[in-house]
Amino acid sequence: MTKNSTIQSLKAHDLGQSFDDLGRIPFGTFIGKILSACVDAQESASTAAWDYVQQVLSHEAPVVFSFMDGSSVKRIAVPLITIVPLPFIKLESIKIDFDANVKVNNEYSNQFVMQVNNSSTHEGEVLQTAKSEANMHIDIDAGTVDMPAGLATLLDWMNGGVVVEDIPREQPPVSGNKSIDEIIDAVNDHYETKNDNDNPGSDSEKGHIVDESTDVKDSILGYSDSELSAVLGLGSTSDDIDSFILNRLNMSSPESLVPDYQTDRGLLALHVNWTKPSMERSSVESYEIADFEILSTILSACLWRKHNGPIKMYTDNIGYNFYDSWGLLDLWDGGVDVDVLESIPNDISADIFWAGGKLYAIKAQNKPFVMMDTDLLVWSCIHDIVAGQKLMAYHSENLEQLKSCYLDYRFLKKRKGYTPDPNWDWNQNPYNTALTYFNDRNFLEYYTDKAIDFMRGNMERPMEMVSQMVFAEQRIFGMCAKLKRINVGTFLTSPSDNNPSFTHIWGGKDEARHNSKSGTKLCEALSNAIISRCGENNFSPKVRNLLLKYKN
Repeated sequence: MTKNSTIQSLKAHDLGQSFDDLGRIPFGTFIGKILSACVDAQESASTAAWDYVQQVLSHEAPVVFSFMDGSSVKRIAVPLITIVPLPFIKLESIKIDFDANVKVNNEYSNQFVMQVNNSSTHEGEVLQTAKSEANMHIDIDAGTVDMPAGLATLLDWMNGGVVVEDIPREQPPVSGNKSIDEIIDAVNDHYETKNDNDNPGSDSEKGHIVDESTDVKDSILGYSDSELSAVLGLGSTSDDIDSFILNRLNMSSPESLVPDYQTDRGLLALHVNWTKPSMERSSVESYEIADFEILSTILSACLWRKHNGPIKMYTDNIGYNFYDSWGLLDLWDGGVDVDVLESIPNDISADIFWAGGKLYAIKAQNKPFVMMDTDLLVWSCIHDIVAGQKLMAYHSENLEQLKSCYLDYRFLKKRKGYTPDPNWDWNQNPYNTALTYFNDRNFLEYYTDKAIDFMRGNMERPMEMVSQMVFAEQRIFGMCAKLKRINVGTFLTSPSDNNPSFTHIWGGKDEARHNSKSGTKLCEALSNAIISRCGENNFSPKVRNLLLKYKN
């Protein structure tokens, strides 16, 4: 056989062998695995879409926007799932191209090498090299698919959850939203009653003063005349007891405003002044408050000591130094505590939760007590009112009537991960806590824990500075009481109740600050009430000068 015929024979043999080797390639397996991978990819896409929908649906807080509508500011809350794109991916088509090429190298060689998919076989000595190549090309078309009918129906339903509300620009109404003139009249009524019969030695004066002493005596939680005589080492007659009480009331020391024995048997009240909120808002170096706030604080403490028992102040170092500069530390015969408020953690915003100090003071108590705002005046003994009660508040408030203050829960700012108690009744009305009585330790701990939990880490500033605090302090109060099945008594039958035993200055403070005439009239009423009820000589020179400044 000639050399050329040998080469031709080898070529035919090599090409046949190449096709045989290509035939051994498992094309079905290759293509099957590609199709299987596409099916797996579609399943993964569907699972990812489901997980995404679940995550978005579980996002309780809506997306909240604020916008101007004419001259008013409005807020809109939109469920998150109604405004985000949903990742529904579908594989529309799959195209697989497979190319198999056989190339023959005409160069002579001593070895024949067959290469298929990078694998080689040796067939002994040959005079040329043959190579086969296999190329695969895959095209996959994918795109979004129409939303499932069930989810589309759900989104249509959730579109009804879009809420638009006005943003409150004013403070919420308190105690019927009494005007400053009504508040001044209420204070003057007590002052005028005290001075209706100011002729020395008259029977009417004696009767009125004896009534005052009886009021103090009655506030000692059930002490009889004989028990008082034994405690005081006095005679058994009522005249002796009344004389002792009157002498104590007329002594020059502020501590004499209440007999010593009342601190053992009376009802403890708490004042709280956390100065950090006002210091942060005003960015001033020294703490100052308006004259009417100093006077209302003095009158509030004096009246409580006179009619009900000891009173304690919770403040911080700045507040302590302020009251010390006025010579007022002895005003609180129950003491002045700075440790509790100084230990409030930094992740509670003083600007947003301006009354948060009250919740920490409440949490520190372990016996029955009253929490009382420094501008709340209690003109008489309330021991009979709280007797047998576990829990009392100043008055109830109506969610429907005060929507601008008690915002829908979705509008409130919450830290990430915050979860309210799932058993709360969101239809429960809140309670005004300007004056509250606590006589249930389990409720106290649960309530303060839940309120503080809402405040912790909740640092996003709202558009207004009312809703966050009243939710933490007053709405949670009502829901906790409902959950614990505790009946909440109230000192007022309604916010508009004109009960003469209570006067809350809070509702008139704004006008007193911005209207100098109204502010002066309020200071005059408070100063006259302090002088008539407590005596101007019971205080430091600085306080006496303030009293005389407004005395008329």
